[in-house]
Amino acid sequence: KSGKSEGYCDVTYSQYVFDSLYSKRFFNAEIGTTKEDAYEKDTSFWAKIRPVPLTDEEAAYIDYQDSIKRLRTSKVYLDSIDSVFNKITFLKLAWNGFGHINREKKTLWSFDPAIGLINPIAIGGFRLRYGLSYYRKFENRKAIRIAPSLNYGFRNQDMKGNLSGYYLYNPKKLSSVSVGMGSDFGFVNNFATFADILNRSNFFVQKYVTATHRTELFNGFYSWANVRRTTRSDLGDFEFNPSFDSAFSNNNPQRFQSNAIVLASLGISYTPKQLYIQEPKEKIVIGSKFPTFQLYYSQAVAGVLGSKASFKELDFSINQKFNVGIFGQSEYTVSLGGFLDTSKLQIMDYRYQRGGDPIFLLPPMFGYQLIDSTFATFGAVLETHYTHQFNGFITSKIPGIKQLGIKTMVGGGLLVVPERDYQYSEILVGINRIFKIGKDRFRFGAYYVVGQSNTSGFSSGFKFSINPYNPETNSWSF
Repeated sequence: KSGKSEGYCDVTYSQYVFDSLYSKRFFNAEIGTTKEDAYEKDTSFWAKIRPVPLTDEEAAYIDYQDSIKRLRTSKVYLDSIDSVFNKITFLKLAWNGFGHINREKKTLWSFDPAIGLINPIAIGGFRLRYGLSYYRKFENRKAIRIAPSLNYGFRNQDMKGNLSGYYLYNPKKLSSVSVGMGSDFGFVNNFATFADILNRSNFFVQKYVTATHRTELFNGFYSWANVRRTTRSDLGDFEFNPSFDSAFSNNNPQRFQSNAIVLASLGISYTPKQLYIQEPKEKIVIGSKFPTFQLYYSQAVAGVLGSKASFKELDFSINQKFNVGIFGQSEYTVSLGGFLDTSKLQIMDYRYQRGGDPIFLLPPMFGYQLIDSTFATFGAVLETHYTHQFNGFITSKIPGIKQLGIKTMVGGGLLVVPERDYQYSEILVGINRIFKIGKDRFRFGAYYVVGQSNTSGFSSGFKFSINPYNPETNSWSF
């Protein structure tokens, strides 16, 4: 039949032992390993150790496959596919962004598209921004990435910018160092609602330098450490666009004395029985059927490099994403955390619980939809979130709906804030569909949410979402 393939397999046993006893850890999480010189062996080596000689047909097939590999790794072929990627088109310039790749040297330059010039959060009138990045992966699987960006405001003639660097120095331990520095605008409240986040009272000027180290200590157990120094200043005599200001009420900048903060953070995470493949030069993580447990501690250190801030935070979380057979994919997270000490705390260091937006759905793994307003929290807070994408399990059974590509999702969450004696819970159901704009994919959705709190009772409403696909992580945000 068309599309049908047949084959056979010869299995030869030698040096076998019956009724063997293995230690408890004999079969570990390493599901495959490749020796250092495996890819360098020639055909004579494999002919020697092969217990059953190849037939003429099998030998011809291997020669054919080897010829394809030689072609696909040849300079001529790599240059030809590079030229397709490197070709500049109007769509790349305007929407997708463009790049220049050299597969032989394993380098990639990426440049923002024209639409990226427009800064969506225009502080002080019209601003232009532009960014690019350089990435290189070496033969030993080490890698570097450098990404600068600039942001210029015409009304105040001010230049902001950021520079970040990343170095993967041990691919077998997934060990990396990241550094960054820059001058830009910070948010007093990163979790403000959509209506408030653009309010100029939510901004200040910051200059920062940061460094992070991350490594795997043993399989599935990761640690990371970060140090960041930031100076924060109010907007001072910054001029604003009066037309934009009129869209907000009580739109006055925060006034405060300039201050510095040195924040040191430590974190560990553990995923039990993390499956992996050990290649000669790198470790490839496959995943685990168990959740990831994470503990995160941060402390503002007073008296160091001009820092006057002093506070401590501790957070613990459990999260997991898993398939449920033909029924789709589930994801959940449970977190508990808050301040341990608030001795010297600036307003931009507060922890906030974000209120829901009137129209747009917040990513349901990170926020709640029907909380009426944003509020600060200082003690321990318990958060739980859950979503399930049916991936067509339900809609594929309905005539006409399957052809439209519409899929369904359910979710819910629970929030407990003891210091406010506040509890909130919600459930949501919705539909979504994937659309393609240029080379980018977006998932548009419509949802109905029902919430209940011990302070305001029941509430409900419709929400809409635009969820972009992330090609770097090969995933959606929810």
